Amino acid sequence: MSYRNAESKEFKREMEKLIADIKGDFEAEITYHDSRATRLRKLKGRLNELTLQTQLFEKTAKEKAAWNKEVKSTTAAITKLETQLEEIRKNKIYENAFEWRFEFPEVLDNDGRFTGFDILIGNPPYVQIQSLPADIKAGLADSNYQTFVKSADLYCLFFERALQLLRPRGQLTFITSNKYYRAAYGEKTRELLARELTLHGLIDFGDAPVFEAIAYASILMGDKQPPPASHKFPAHTWQSDDDFNQIPKILHTRGVTLRQEQLQPQGWQLESAQALDLLQKLRDIGTPLGEYVQGRFYRGVLTGLNEAFVIDQATHDQLIQEDPNSADLLKPYLRGRDVKRWSVQPTGEYLIFTRQGTVIEKYPAVKNYLEQYRERLEPKPKDWDNTKPWPGRKAGPYKWYEIQDKIGYWKAIEQPKIMYPDIADGSQFAWDDSGVFPVNTIYMLSTDEKWLVSLLNSKVILKYFQLVCPQIRGGFLRWFTQYVKEIPIPPATEAQKAELSDLSQGCAAATATGDPERLQILEARIDEVVCGVFGLSADEQNAMAQTQTVPKSD
Repeated sequence: MSYRNAESKEFKREMEKLIADIKGDFEAEITYHDSRATRLRKLKGRLNELTLQTQLFEKTAKEKAAWNKEVKSTTAAITKLETQLEEIRKNKIYENAFEWRFEFPEVLDNDGRFTGFDILIGNPPYVQIQSLPADIKAGLADSNYQTFVKSADLYCLFFERALQLLRPRGQLTFITSNKYYRAAYGEKTRELLARELTLHGLIDFGDAPVFEAIAYASILMGDKQPPPASHKFPAHTWQSDDDFNQIPKILHTRGVTLRQEQLQPQGWQLESAQALDLLQKLRDIGTPLGEYVQGRFYRGVLTGLNEAFVIDQATHDQLIQEDPNSADLLKPYLRGRDVKRWSVQPTGEYLIFTRQGTVIEKYPAVKNYLEQYRERLEPKPKDWDNTKPWPGRKAGPYKWYEIQDKIGYWKAIEQPKIMYPDIADGSQFAWDDSGVFPVNTIYMLSTDEKWLVSLLNSKVILKYFQLVCPQIRGGFLRWFTQYVKEIPIPPATEAQKAELSDLSQGCAAATATGDPERLQILEARIDEVVCGVFGLSADEQNAMAQTQTVPKSD
């Protein structure tokens, strides 16, 4: 109380000296009452008995050996305990920690209880929890953090810890990764922050070079108190011509005003209230794509060693010539770069599709061909010494000649489907009914509704996806299933579906023949039809056009 209520600097310095003396007293008391100090005193007494007392009788050789042994062991034990106690006296054990009451008396009330900090400013570590040692991960899981998710980054827990350490109405400012805005693991963090903080500013720097080694930074500012009804605050997505020296000014002059109630647990978007209302309208009108296609999302084939399983036309022909049965296992193949917007463009490669359960003896030519890669194809044994490198593939239930993943859905790959790459700088959906097998970086929707290709490649859906999906460097989007499955599918009429299907075919033909002018006309009509299906007014279409666009990569 004297320290907190000091009326002069001199008196406060006296209190600081007193606190330092108290800390020293604690050090001495802790050392003296430590059980090791008690044992040390007893050992020193015993050593005195052994070395200082006069012996009345000469020791026998056996007694002298026992005496030497005890003196040696007692001396060693004394040295060890003295070292341990000296470490305590010098605060070695606790050199990375501090006692709140000693170091921050300002955050205590008159009875010495912790009341909280006025301000917390920080740049928490960008570390994946999964990468931490097992004992630390287990400790975090058991520590009652309500925002703990094992797949999250550690900085998410720092948000929660900051709220615990702030006093009511205390101010928090963190610069962290922006991934918690939309990543699945950030849902609990988003919910906590929107509920417990009254936000005064959000800045999403995207891939702007805020730090030399880390991109996708974000600044959050707020007070520790539940937001009042209809609370609004400025938010800004950083643009390439923004000036880092003018951050406060830019936030208030170029940012948008958000209602905090619009920060939903499923994802944060730093867009105007009008744009966010439009986003909600699209969701309300449409059925989530995942529900529409009944969860039929699939990934392309992961072989474990493409060098062995992906072959050219000449090798394909040779295998069939050696054994016609080889044709049963050889599937037309697509690499990631072969899937374009509107169409797939195979380059004449094939996949040796030896799915798990294949009886390789029925296909001698294929088996003989794969034998040259056998060492690199073998799955790692469960009892392998991991201190030594394994030359083959990862451990698994597959045989050396089989595709690494089970691919239980392989029959769906041969059916009509919509394909798209996992990373793209825009909508890049394409129709395929040829049964081609794609690489694992390609995703697929199993459906016979071709009109969906036009819908998914429309500007409306691209704008929607830009609002809900995290971007990576260069403005590219990650077309992960967790986001794609939420794309709203509107209740189109049969006539609208038929027109969109025809337009999709027209776009594929224009792409194949290299007719950009024709393609532009067809895509413009698609956007008109899609806006009509969603029932978007001219003002709503204008609001959609003004939302952030994804920059093209060089």
